[in-house]
Amino acid sequence: MKRKTSSLAFFFAVSYALCFILCSPNISATENLTAVAAVESQEVYVGESFMFQIQIDGHDSPQKPDLKKIKGFSVVEQGSRQNSSSSITIINGKMTKSVKRGYVFSYQFTPNKAGILTIPSIEVRAGGETVKTQPVSIQVNKPTETEDFKLKLELSAEECFVGQPVTLTVTWFIGKNVEGYQFNLPVLNDSSFEIADVEVAVDPRQRKNYLNIPLGVHEVIGIKGRGYLAGKEYITLRFQKIIIPVIPGAITIPQATVAFNAIVGYQNRRRSRDVFDDFFGRGQRAVYKKHVIPSNEPILKIQPIPQTGKPQGFTGLVGEYSIKASANPTQVNVGDPITLTLTVTGPDYLENVTLAELGKQ
Repeated sequence: MKRKTSSLAFFFAVSYALCFILCSPNISATENLTAVAAVESQEVYVGESFMFQIQIDGHDSPQKPDLKKIKGFSVVEQGSRQNSSSSITIINGKMTKSVKRGYVFSYQFTPNKAGILTIPSIEVRAGGETVKTQPVSIQVNKPTETEDFKLKLELSAEECFVGQPVTLTVTWFIGKNVEGYQFNLPVLNDSSFEIADVEVAVDPRQRKNYLNIPLGVHEVIGIKGRGYLAGKEYITLRFQKIIIPVIPGAITIPQATVAFNAIVGYQNRRRSRDVFDDFFGRGQRAVYKKHVIPSNEPILKIQPIPQTGKPQGFTGLVGEYSIKASANPTQVNVGDPITLTLTVTGPDYLENVTLAELGKQ
């Protein structure tokens, strides 16, 4: 009896092994490592951003490529992700599993000059191998002004000292209906300045007039309103940034741009069976045209900090400031605590004011 049980167990074990060998899929995972550069558009305007991707096949965990040497573009990372897949096919009872491994690096490119610009070949390393993408040429056109749209940069001062905050106001004058927009401010990446935000006091009663405007990887609060330019009334969208110069000299604020789609007319839709469509204007659709308009380029004259008469412990603050002290209570016993309040007033931007070291007073 024991011998029969042992024989049956051996039979089932051999049968299971054969079934596993015959039924298991053949796995095909041999892939050559390749890297391809892909762009959203090959014709753009100065200041108009577009998507650039490095699409990798043959590996799902490559090293991050180095894009620091690319000239003519501002580059912002937009994330990365695996792009792997697998599939199973059965032909004449034979199962085959195919595994495709991939990865995608995504970037936002913004050209900063006109002409034919080339994104060079980029090296990608993965699994001990190195491959290169193909170079890609981009036709970059100059932004153009129109009577219906203007972009203006204004500085709160034409002259300042190193370290003195200056308010940069950006105003977009809008004369027609628009759809979507994208601002580009190269000054935000200019090493000649430190950049800070302006605190905006939002009026709850006018909340609909405030917009979150994307600026690269950040946002700024814009305010909708109305304004005049050269005697013409426009809808306006305005926002501000603080620029703090770190070097002396006469510096030209780089040209900003805004890209958008504007309505240029209407086109009849395909004839509808609904007799009310034409009556209510539903038989037409808006036709949009892409625009990219440039700003002016104001000049800021920056003086070095005078060395003569510089106070001891100077922290770099430049401008008109005042300080007021108050204490409460003013009549106390020995050992009683006193609250000392120091109030500093000055320019619009006070975030760079540091607390006084009372121990050194």
